[in-house]
Amino acid sequence: MRRALAIFISFSVVLPIGYAARQRESGLPTNLLENLPSIGETLFDTEDGSYTHSATVEQRRGTQETESKVTIIFAGLIYFRHKDGLYKACVLRGIPKHTFRLYSSEIAGEVPTTSFPKEGIEWKLQVIQSNGGIQEGVHPRLKGTKFDRKNFGHPADDNRWMVDFDALHPGYKVDDSGLSPIICIPGGELFTLCRTVPLNHTKGGKDLGEFGAMADITGVDITLKPGERLALSTSDGKNIIDPLQYKPGTTRYIGFLNLPANDELRQHSKMLGEQVRMSSLSDRVASTHFQNYYLVIQQPYSERYDFQLKGTPAPCPKLPGIAWLVTKTNSSPPPYYCGTGGGSQ
Repeated sequence: MRRALAIFISFSVVLPIGYAARQRESGLPTNLLENLPSIGETLFDTEDGSYTHSATVEQRRGTQETESKVTIIFAGLIYFRHKDGLYKACVLRGIPKHTFRLYSSEIAGEVPTTSFPKEGIEWKLQVIQSNGGIQEGVHPRLKGTKFDRKNFGHPADDNRWMVDFDALHPGYKVDDSGLSPIICIPGGELFTLCRTVPLNHTKGGKDLGEFGAMADITGVDITLKPGERLALSTSDGKNIIDPLQYKPGTTRYIGFLNLPANDELRQHSKMLGEQVRMSSLSDRVASTHFQNYYLVIQQPYSERYDFQLKGTPAPCPKLPGIAWLVTKTNSSPPPYYCGTGGGSQ
């Protein structure tokens, strides 16, 4: 039985050894990539993570030829706020050694920062319909009624792999002054593009044992119909990039990254985080990059969670969105990112 896997985390990097060797080291099947079907051919419908094909090859080919798809990629320190049916991707700003970058498959290199609006102005990702209306409704991708993050056989693209701060810290508050830009997501399907291997976790430095896997990169799939366009603009209507028009038979990408520079992504270390702001000087300790979320989610050190990898896992499988990200950023397959988290506050 085959499994859809996505593997890397904020504080781990990959040794420069062969992919198969890394898989043997982490206990994963060495034929993982060879057997992995392409996205668009497969639905991840089963509770155990096996693949269920929902259409004939001819039917799928016909759909792909007329479908105009855009995948939005969110990688790094990004907090997803979901409240009253609305979703916003909030970028943690001012994190040492982290840089916010924007990429589009329609633009060579990075989108220049001169195109960015002033801080404090919300960004909007929205599908504008042929009649001028706005497509509304974000739907998290949920596979099955039950979810257990310790069950690694569960479909890898389920949105519930994202760390839930509501569960970790009931009643927590978020300091919005540390978030910019804030990107409104009115429509699309939210899913996990890449998850980690199973992790151990601690709270206040105390070992709590196995946590399970978590989302490392989050995606939003948007399908355009004839006459529709996807716009990334400010709340006052100014385009940040040119709108993506309906283009049948294509999949295009927009990437929001809040990550260290590429050279740091290649280092082999646990990536101990910087000294983060805590309640007292005696609390100041070196931490992993996940701890940077506590710059905007205020918690005493005794209540803070952290995560540890088991061994040295292989990099994320080269799914289409990951392959685009690696090529676009001119980096090696990502050995770690900072993990996306979300909540209602």
